[in-house]
Amino acid sequence: LRLTNTNTHSRIASHHKTTNEMYTISALMKIMSFLFVITWMITGTSAQLWGVNYGVQRPDGSCSSYAQVLADFQIMKTYTSRVRIFTVTGCNGGQFAIQAGKATGISVFLSVQALPDAAYNSDKAGLQQLYNTLGFSNVLGVIIGSEDLYRNDISADLLTQKIYDVKGFLRSIGANVPVTHADVYYLQPAELIAAVDIVMFNAYSYWEGVNIDGALAAIQNHYSYVQTIANGKPIYIGETAWPNAGQTQAYAVASMDNMRTYLNQFVCWANSIGLPYLYFEAFDEPWKGNDVEGNWGLYYSDHVTKKSGFSISCAGSPSTSTSTSTSQVPASTSTSTSTPSSQVPTTNSGTDLRSALYYSFDDQNPTTITDASGNGRNGQVSGSLTYSAGVSGFSAKFTQNPLTFILVNNGNNFNGIFSVSTWFNIPSAIDTRMKIASSKLNWNDNAGWELEFYPTANSLNFVGGGGAVASWANLGIRFGVWNHVATVINQNAVTMYVNGVQVGNVQYVTPVTSSTRALYVGSNGQPDGVTGNLDEFHVFNLALSAAQVRSIYQSSQSSQGPTTTTSQIPTSTSQAPTSKPATSTSTSTSQVPTSTSQVPTSSSQAPTTSSQVPTSTSSSGPTCQVNTCGAAGCCPTPAGNQCYGSGYSCVSDDFSGRTALCPAGYRSCNGACYSTSLYTCKNGGLAPK
Repeated sequence: LRLTNTNTHSRIASHHKTTNEMYTISALMKIMSFLFVITWMITGTSAQLWGVNYGVQRPDGSCSSYAQVLADFQIMKTYTSRVRIFTVTGCNGGQFAIQAGKATGISVFLSVQALPDAAYNSDKAGLQQLYNTLGFSNVLGVIIGSEDLYRNDISADLLTQKIYDVKGFLRSIGANVPVTHADVYYLQPAELIAAVDIVMFNAYSYWEGVNIDGALAAIQNHYSYVQTIANGKPIYIGETAWPNAGQTQAYAVASMDNMRTYLNQFVCWANSIGLPYLYFEAFDEPWKGNDVEGNWGLYYSDHVTKKSGFSISCAGSPSTSTSTSTSQVPASTSTSTSTPSSQVPTTNSGTDLRSALYYSFDDQNPTTITDASGNGRNGQVSGSLTYSAGVSGFSAKFTQNPLTFILVNNGNNFNGIFSVSTWFNIPSAIDTRMKIASSKLNWNDNAGWELEFYPTANSLNFVGGGGAVASWANLGIRFGVWNHVATVINQNAVTMYVNGVQVGNVQYVTPVTSSTRALYVGSNGQPDGVTGNLDEFHVFNLALSAAQVRSIYQSSQSSQGPTTTTSQIPTSTSQAPTSKPATSTSTSTSQVPTSTSQVPTSSSQAPTTSSQVPTSTSSSGPTCQVNTCGAAGCCPTPAGNQCYGSGYSCVSDDFSGRTALCPAGYRSCNGACYSTSLYTCKNGGLAPK
């Protein structure tokens, strides 16, 4: 299939495709995936890879000649029909790849370097030269940069501008091919997703330190997460693999057997569901380093010898994940309308969840916190603890100056398997690593554990034995409103939930052992304490299920109705979305499942859909009631009454005239919040200035 524009008379020099172009590209990409699934099903045990990454350098880092590239393509065509290269002009990579691809029947993805600007401009000019001289009949798309956000080399705004720039440039010369960027799964901001034609993410279970037994499940979790934020756009995996040699990463062992295991599990699963991917990589590249960096190839660096780990058999049922994706979290069926703060939470089946430690903070005692679980783990207050309205009853207000924390009696014996659940309300993005709870003096202590919220990175971190950290950043947790967090520790596996929805799971954290140090709540006894409020603090001596976490979240929420939830919870229902998201060309705020990573922050200036802001507290009334949101503001949007705090404003949509909730200073265009300094609203769509 050729992704070229056959309707040449309709080409325009614009940063946006016409509707027909968008539908054509999207439809062709879906057809490609469908045909690949059919081929896989027919061949049964086919060892065909959807695509592979290829470096144009020789083992010593020197440039390959065309004859050498052609010989490599002859090898690659035996197991794939798609190849990605990482440059356009470097080593004549674009020219050689297109020519060798035409000679061998292989289609190629070209890559434009996002930085430095000199390389970007050179690759961009190279695109026009290649199009004029060779044509793009076998070019599948153009990838702008690789993991630039992960390396923090470029801002999301600047990267998005370059994507629009290349898209407009390609349209102006008549090259109608998809444009995207490849980055890690958790760095796919809303403005980037709005700009790209394909949502492409890289994922390596090895680099995450995951045991080979959980490697595929980790990738499947990442894919499920990206599905919730892709807005219906095609999803590709840009890089994934397992090395055959090199250092061990936590529980991830580099070996030939593990390479073979991962290759089989991933390829058979991805092929079976029609997920496009570019496996990393075709040949070893020892010039990158002597250890693991040079051991990712399917073939050795001699470009002749196939590795024994490159052996695929997909006979029988393809591997499937047993993990729960963020779009499949069971919803509670609890009919309770209120939960007294002293009542033990229950699951949707009514089973008691007996806390091992429970602070409701409703007794408002300035010196002693009663353990409402009945286990005698009362807390001794250090500093001046004050109280105010919480999610259920009262909440405790912590400060750093003076430092306030709670010293838990006999709280240092949580280990192995346990869960932590609490609500918190942090007023602003304070640059402090706030210890919600900790039994560690130093983060890398062998014993104890620590749960930390870092507002500046909008991240939640759990630290286990020996300083092994599970971390999830850019979660979109908002400030000045209540958020619920639950952390489930099951030996070396840690699962994090925000507002009842799973946001991550890792399998490599060193299991927690009992600490000789006391458990602190609100701090670790050091200055990095919570600045804000905590409520309904629980520790359970069991690994909560997704349904139990959801039930705890909903039961606490229903007792008073917190002003907001994070944006992964659908706006008009208590159940996770099950329908396919609407495409980004026409998006209703009530149709798009939202994601924690898509919530706009004060530093973001790119467009986001208005469903990415605080969720609805009511979907029935056209106007806000006086008492709907309490002290927070209330915005009557088509999705329902949305509560909001500082940093947001209720605006009239430039296109539809309907009310929308956007970050302060933003406007709304057909449901998309945007910065007027970067975009204009034209005919219901956003155009860069």
